[in-house]
Amino acid sequence: MSLLLNWALIALALFNTMSLLWLGLAVLLNAERHNWVTWATGGSMVLGGLLYAAHVTVIGRSGMVWSSDLQWWWQIGALPVLGAPYVWYVVTVGYTGVLRLQRQRVLLMAATAAALIGLVLHAAGQVASRQAGLSWEDAIILVMNPIFSSGCIGLALLALRQPAASDRLMGDLARQRARPWLTASALVLLVINLSFIGTMVVWAPWSAPNPVQRVPDQAIMGFDLLISSLVAVTVVLTGQAIVRYEIFTGKALPRGGLFTHWRRTLLLAGGYGSLLAVVVKLPLQIDPISYLALTTVVITLFYALLSRQAYGEYERSMQRLRPWIGSQQRYEQLLQPTATPPEDGGSPLRALCEDVLDAERVYLLPLGTLGPLLGSGFAYPPVTALPVVTGLIQHFATPELRCIPLEPGAYGGAIWAVPLWGERGLVGLLLLGPRCDGGLYTQEAIDVARLTGERLVDTEASAEMARRLMRLQRARLAETQLLDRRTRRVLHDDVLPQLHTIMLELSSTPATASAMDRAVGELGTIHGAIAQLLHALPPTATAEVAQLGVLGALRQAIERELASAFDGITWQIEPGGEAALKSLPPLTAEVVFYAGREAVRNAAQHGRDSAPDRTLQLWICVSRRGTWEIAIRDDGVGWGQAQLPAVAGRASRSIAR
Repeated sequence: MSLLLNWALIALALFNTMSLLWLGLAVLLNAERHNWVTWATGGSMVLGGLLYAAHVTVIGRSGMVWSSDLQWWWQIGALPVLGAPYVWYVVTVGYTGVLRLQRQRVLLMAATAAALIGLVLHAAGQVASRQAGLSWEDAIILVMNPIFSSGCIGLALLALRQPAASDRLMGDLARQRARPWLTASALVLLVINLSFIGTMVVWAPWSAPNPVQRVPDQAIMGFDLLISSLVAVTVVLTGQAIVRYEIFTGKALPRGGLFTHWRRTLLLAGGYGSLLAVVVKLPLQIDPISYLALTTVVITLFYALLSRQAYGEYERSMQRLRPWIGSQQRYEQLLQPTATPPEDGGSPLRALCEDVLDAERVYLLPLGTLGPLLGSGFAYPPVTALPVVTGLIQHFATPELRCIPLEPGAYGGAIWAVPLWGERGLVGLLLLGPRCDGGLYTQEAIDVARLTGERLVDTEASAEMARRLMRLQRARLAETQLLDRRTRRVLHDDVLPQLHTIMLELSSTPATASAMDRAVGELGTIHGAIAQLLHALPPTATAEVAQLGVLGALRQAIERELASAFDGITWQIEPGGEAALKSLPPLTAEVVFYAGREAVRNAAQHGRDSAPDRTLQLWICVSRRGTWEIAIRDDGVGWGQAQLPAVAGRASRSIAR
C-alpha cells in the first residue's frame, strides 16, 4: 500500500510540475500585452510548478515524511495552499476588469491587508511553535483562514458573474464561455484550502516539537495525495479556460495550436510522471547515471509518439487543404462553351465551411473593381438572396483588423465579418455563421478563412475574365466564318456567273457597239453588287439588333425599306417571345435578324410575281413549340407558280428556354 501511495504521489507531483510550468510560461510568452494580471497569473503558475518540483524531491526521500529536518518544507508548502484563494481573487478581479469600480478597489485593499496580517502571524507562529507546540498565532490562522478564503473565492465568483465590459475583440464572449471552467477552478481551490485547514485542526495535537511524536506516514501521504489530486484538477480546469479562450493572454481569437500543445503537454506529463514514478519506487539498486539514461529514453519515447500524432494532424490538415491546392478544372470549364461556374464558389468554399471552420453558413461577397466580374457573390449552403454589406465597408480601413462581430439577424445569420484584401484594397467580405458545435473560431481558422477568401475572389475573377474573353473569341471566330461564307456566296452565286456570261458574249460575237454596251452594263451591275456586298459587311452585330432586339430591329427594317411592298403586316407574338429573343447572344441575334429580313425581302420581291396589282399580306409569328420559332408567311404566288403553297419564306431558330 505504501509503495502504491508513493508511486501516486510522485506521479501527481511530476504531472503538476510539468503542467504548471508549461501553463505559466505559455501565459508569459504568448501574451499580447504584458500587464500586472499577466505577470501575476503566469508568475504564480511558474512558482507553483517550482514548488512542486521541490516537493518531488521531498516525497522521494523514503522514511522522511514528517522528520524534523523536513519540517521547514511543510511550513513553506503551507503558504501556497493558504494563499491560493487570495491569489485567485487578485487575478480574477484584474482579468474581469471590475477594479474600475471604487468598491472593488476597496475590497481588494482590505483583502491584501488581511493577507499580509496572516503572513506575519504565520511567520510569528512558526517561531513560537518551536518552543511550545501550537501557538496562538497559528490558532488564529486556523480559525480565520476559512472565513478569509471563502470571502476571496466568493468575491472572485461575483466578479466572474458580473464582469466589466471587455476592451478586446471577443473578450465578452470569451469570458462567458470560460466562466464555467474558472468557477469550477475557484471552487476546487476553496475545497483544497478548507481541506488543509481541517486537517491541520485535526492534527494539531501532533504538532509538538518532539520529533518522535509525529503523524503516521500513511495519513500524511493520503492527505498529500488528496491535495495533489485537487491541484491537478484545478490546473486542468484553468488550463482549459486559458488555451481555449485566451483569457489571460489578451489575444483577440483563441489559437487551435495552443490547445493542441496543451493537450500534448498533459499527455506527456501524465505518462512521464507515471513511468518515472514506477522506476523511482522500484526496489532496485540503480546508480544516478542509469536514472538519467532511463529518463532520456522515456522522454525520447514520448517525443516520438507526440511527433507521430503531430504528423497525423499534418496529414489531416493537408487533406483539408486539398481543395485549395488541387486543380479547380478551370481549363475544362473554359474549353467547354456550355460549362457554367459553380454557384457556391466551388469545392474550396464548401471545404472551408464544412472541414475547416465547421460553420453553419458562409457568404463570400466581392467588392470593389472585382464586384462586376463576380456578381453578387457566393454562399454555402446556397441561398436565394445574399446579405447587403454596404454599411460594413466603412469599418475596414486597415488590413490589420481581422474581423468584426455582427448582429445575426441583420446579415443572413452571419455573426462575423472577415475582410478580404488585395493589391487594389478591399476586394471582398467573408461572412461567417455560428460554428456547428457552438464553439469559438480560432485565430488559425480566421487566418485560413481570410487567405482562402482572398484566393477565391482572385481565382473566380480571373476565371470569369477568361470565360468572357473565350466567349468573345468564339463570337469573333463565328462572325468571321459567317462573313467569309456570305462573301463567298455572293461572289460565287452572283458575280462570277455574270462575269462568265459577259466573257462568253464577248468571245462568241464580234465586238460591236451594242455588245460593248451590254458588257459595260453588266459590269456596272456587277460593280454595284460588289459595292453593295462591301456596304453590307458589318464586322459585328448591328447597333439596332443589340439595342432593339431581333423583333425590334426587324420591325424597324420593314418600316424603312419594305412597308410599301405589302398591303398589310400582322405581328403575332406569344407572351414571352420578345423577351426570349432579346436574351439571345449578339451573334445569334444577328443571324436570326438577317435570316428574317431576307425572308421578308423574298416575300416582297416574289409574292406578286407578274401581277403588280395583286394584294399581298405578310404574317410574322413568334410561337413556342417546345422551342421558340419565328415563322414569316405571306399569301403571294411565290416563284411564279400559283399551284405551290403560299409560303414565300420561313425561318426558325431554337433558343434556350
